[in-house]
Amino acid sequence: MNQAERKVLNLLHSRKVTADEAADLIDAIRAQIETPTRGRALASSIVGHGDLHRKLHEDIAEAAALDGPVMVEGERGTGKMMISRTIHYNSRRSDRPFLSLDCTGDTVDEEIFGVEPKKKGETAKRGLLDLARGGSIVLDMLVDMPPDTQQKLYAYLQTAQFKRVGGSKSYTSDARIIGVCHDSLADVVSNGQFNADLYRALAETKIASIALRDCLGCLPDLVTHFITAQSRVEARVPPGVSNNLIEKLRGYAWPENSELHQAIKDALGGFKGDVLGAEDVKVGGGD
Repeated sequence: MNQAERKVLNLLHSRKVTADEAADLIDAIRAQIETPTRGRALASSIVGHGDLHRKLHEDIAEAAALDGPVMVEGERGTGKMMISRTIHYNSRRSDRPFLSLDCTGDTVDEEIFGVEPKKKGETAKRGLLDLARGGSIVLDMLVDMPPDTQQKLYAYLQTAQFKRVGGSKSYTSDARIIGVCHDSLADVVSNGQFNADLYRALAETKIASIALRDCLGCLPDLVTHFITAQSRVEARVPPGVSNNLIEKLRGYAWPENSELHQAIKDALGGFKGDVLGAEDVKVGGGD
C-alpha cells in the first residue's frame, strides 16, 4: 500500500469520506500508478507517419475533446487499446480511472453493472460503472457481449443510470464507454447479431486502427521502435537495421500487426551482431 492510499484510509477512518468515495479514490490512484504515461506523451507512442496516421491522430484528438461514447474498430494487433488509452489520457477524464473488460466471459453483466447483495448485511459487488465514475471503461471483444447486456448498456448510455444484477434500485454513473471490436460491427448488426441501437450510440464517434500492410512506409520507424524497446529490456546497445531487412519486410503480407513485434523480439534473442539483416528475421513461419 502506498502513501496516497494510506491517506485515503485515514480519511475513511476519520469519517471524512464514505466507503464508496474511498474506494473510488483508491481506484483512481492505482489507475495512475499502473498508467504513468499521460497526455501528449502517450500519443507519441503511436508510431507512424503519412496520411493514415495523420487522420488517426486527428480522430483521436476529436474523440478526446468530446465526452460521449466511442467505437474503436480494427484488426487484431493494430493498437486499439493504445488508441483507447490515448483518448482517455488526452481527455478531461485523464485523472480518473481507466478500466477495461474482455466481454467474452460468463460474468460480463456482473462485471459491468455489479451485483446487489441478496441478504441484509452483505456487501454489494461494485461493477465497472461504479468503479470508473468520472473515468473511462474499455469494453473489448464487444461483439461477444450477451444480448441482454447489450440492451442494458444501451439503456445506460441513454439515461446514465443502471441497476446492479439482482437489484431494483437505480444508480447513476458518468463513466465513458469505449467499445473495441476486431470485426466491423456494422456487418454484425446487419446480420442481426448485435444490438443496432447500441451500435448507433457507440458509432457516433468511430475510429479505425491501421493495418501494417496499409502503411508499409512506416516499417523503418516501427522496426527501429521495436528494436530500441527490446534492446532496452535486454540492457544492450540497439543494433542497426540493414536495407535488405526493410525490403524483405515490405514484401510480406502482414496478416497481423503484432507479428512484426514478435519477429523482431525473436530475432534479437541471442543476436550478437551490430546490424540486423534479412537473414536474421523470420516472418510467416519461413526464413
